[in-house]
Amino acid sequence: MVRAFISYSHDSKAHSDRVLALAMALGKDGIHVELDQFHNDEIVDWPRWCGRQIGREHSDFVLCVCTAEYSARIEGKVPPERGKGVYWEGALLDDELYDEKGNSRFIPILFDDEPETSVIRILHGWTQCRLRKPQLSDDGYEHLLRILTGQPRVVKGPVGTIPDLPPGPLPLPGPGGASVAPPQARKAGAPRQLPAPVGDFMGRDGELAELLEGVDGGGATISGVAGMAGVGKTQLALELAKRVAADYPDGQIYLDLRGADPNQQTPLTPAEAMRHVLVSFDPARTLPDEAAALEIVYRNELSGRRALLLMDNAADKDQVEPLIPPDACLLLVTSRQFFVLPDHTPLSLDTLDGDGARDLLLRICERIGDCAARIAELCGRLPLALRVVASTLAERPAMTPKSLIERLQAKPLEQLNEVERAIAVSEALLDEYLRGHFHALSIFPGSFEHKAAARVLELYQNAADDALDELVRRSLLQWDDEAKRYCMHDLVRLFADARLSGERRVALKMRHARVYCDVLNAADDLYLKHGEKTFEGLALFDREWGNIQAGFAAVSARVDSDEHAAHLCSGYLAVGLNCPRLRQAPSERIAWFKAAVAAAQRLDDAPMEANHLGNLGLIYQTRGDLGLAEEMYRKVLKMEETLGRRESTAKAYCNLGLIFRARGELDEAERMVRKSLAIEEKLGRRQELSALYCALGTVCQARGNLGEAERMHRKALEIDEKLGRLEGMASEYGNLGIIFKQHGDLDEAERMYRKCLEILEKLGLREGMATAYGNLAYVFLARGDPDEAEKMLRKSLEIDEKLGLSEGMANQYVRLGIIFEQRGDADEARRLWTQARGLYARIGIPHMVEKVQGGLDALPDAKE
Repeated sequence: MVRAFISYSHDSKAHSDRVLALAMALGKDGIHVELDQFHNDEIVDWPRWCGRQIGREHSDFVLCVCTAEYSARIEGKVPPERGKGVYWEGALLDDELYDEKGNSRFIPILFDDEPETSVIRILHGWTQCRLRKPQLSDDGYEHLLRILTGQPRVVKGPVGTIPDLPPGPLPLPGPGGASVAPPQARKAGAPRQLPAPVGDFMGRDGELAELLEGVDGGGATISGVAGMAGVGKTQLALELAKRVAADYPDGQIYLDLRGADPNQQTPLTPAEAMRHVLVSFDPARTLPDEAAALEIVYRNELSGRRALLLMDNAADKDQVEPLIPPDACLLLVTSRQFFVLPDHTPLSLDTLDGDGARDLLLRICERIGDCAARIAELCGRLPLALRVVASTLAERPAMTPKSLIERLQAKPLEQLNEVERAIAVSEALLDEYLRGHFHALSIFPGSFEHKAAARVLELYQNAADDALDELVRRSLLQWDDEAKRYCMHDLVRLFADARLSGERRVALKMRHARVYCDVLNAADDLYLKHGEKTFEGLALFDREWGNIQAGFAAVSARVDSDEHAAHLCSGYLAVGLNCPRLRQAPSERIAWFKAAVAAAQRLDDAPMEANHLGNLGLIYQTRGDLGLAEEMYRKVLKMEETLGRRESTAKAYCNLGLIFRARGELDEAERMVRKSLAIEEKLGRRQELSALYCALGTVCQARGNLGEAERMHRKALEIDEKLGRLEGMASEYGNLGIIFKQHGDLDEAERMYRKCLEILEKLGLREGMATAYGNLAYVFLARGDPDEAEKMLRKSLEIDEKLGLSEGMANQYVRLGIIFEQRGDADEARRLWTQARGLYARIGIPHMVEKVQGGLDALPDAKE
């Protein structure tokens, strides 16, 4: 007998009835099903009943019927008075999966077109079943029944014998006898972000020739005459980029700078644009917060590359000038404003000439015929307006060109400009439902995928796809076949948005925010699966970053007045902690977490408020703002002690200990870490114990108690080796290396440092690599080999400068200063130590300021 328990949320009576129908159907097909509805008229201790049913001794399988509401309740994202039962089941599911070290029993169920983002986090990636009808004629139901009964649809055949295969031809020798690899169309890993230009691009031969002649000088800036919009600046830039792309194999990057954004989003800062370029080359990199440090990383990254950057929709010269790349790269800029950049060919783009406008109309709709000249004039010879009206006529064979002219000349449209008039004519010919969908899609600030559109429009996917395709045919929506994404031209979006009522716009923004909160959740889940999945998660995040930002902006603006918005605002940072950390400057993350704290306070959600405050403290600590970090941690500690959450209390004590250690207040640091350790030793969480043994070991090292420090680090290493935590192992090898170096055992210290470095290089953790190189430098210094020590320190400093790690840079300046002092170059030592002192003072480490000042005071007077 096969036994199954169905876990679900009571979203509505219709949903509960559908779950009951599934249970009844499975029963008829031989499955013994347990469901709460079978016991509604009994006196039941529901928590214990759920616990029994989920356990392996009562159920062979647990069927989790996933909806957005179910997922929210499982993960505690709804008010405490709603969904207690499902939240309890979620905790039990989590425990079962942890105990089993895998999943052989839990099956996510999705009804109809319920999005995959509704699958609860702990079951992401596992086999799921999508059901439409609880009967064998439905493929999803049959799939479920085959899983439950162990009857696979396809049975593996017998294994045959391995055939003998003749050797293939040898590779052709190249010059000097070297084999020649097959040619590659582009360099591996080089970003390719350029959208394809429209297929009917035409009428700009003269402008293209002028730009092609000028790009060798460094770039081109394309603006509209007198700030004209809809003139085709972006399409001209894309066509130009397409023609020269082969000359820039190291990457082609596209970014909308939002200089004239119809959704009134703030234009990107130069620093934000630099971040986009840098993560396009290296998705997993972390970047400095300060604009000056970021600009150094930007120029270093592009130096020696042949890359093409297309910066679309620039606000002004000040926004773009810092982005000018090294000479080997090409920068293309579009803007409604006219300005001139150094070594750039400026082009002020006018409307199409009469012949070009007529040719474009006739290419899209040949039957326009002799009316082309008049229609072109009514559309102002603007490419966007011409495409909209020609596409409308092409899609409506019953409409004549003359009747189209009459519509364009109608008195109600006289007050509109040429582009608005063309859009208005096309919009008027949409049916009521499609017109409403057209208006609703203006809620997307940039490009989007069809699944997101379906959820925002609240349509089944097929119906949404039909609507999207129809709008593309009318040129009211654009489709990028390579990226498989839709977008609206800015002017079309502005027109559609103006026709939304205020109430509907708010509702659509909340729906859009919910969709992209789920996307952020999915990206973070992938990131945490490590390996290639990490990069898949970052790629998903980067594709949707504009939508995620817009969603968060919408909900954070309504925290005080809208409880649903407050839940979403807090929820964004309850699920999306990793990917944004790699993309946002700390200042932006601080603003987000402050909004999330306000949302949690609005909801009276103390546990979530404490979580947000703790993360805010970590950001302050990373920035070197130790006073603010301590303030956050103390607030968290007080709240966690009140809430009785021992795990979080332990973490708060540890974080405070690290603050005191950074300040050199070792008594208080050890007291805090030991309080955290006392809690975790009772809880028995091995990973957390490892981190605490490590923290305590570093405090003991700072005290000079090397025996106790070594004992702590070896305990941490033992745990990490058993858990297979490579990053933890690398940290402990590094710490043990420091201890051996302090003992004077330089050979063993070097061996530990190199084991640490080997793991860090494998993981690509550059911040740790910088520390390891610095530690190796100390070994070489102690051996009397300053030249090799300097090589190690330069490697470390290069990484720290790229990452903008102020404390690491200060440490390397100190060490390099020691080398130059030993060489007798007091001036260079003074320069380096002065830089270090300034950095230590800025990030708030007074004992290091004092220590460096002592070294400076001991140096001989500067040369005359």
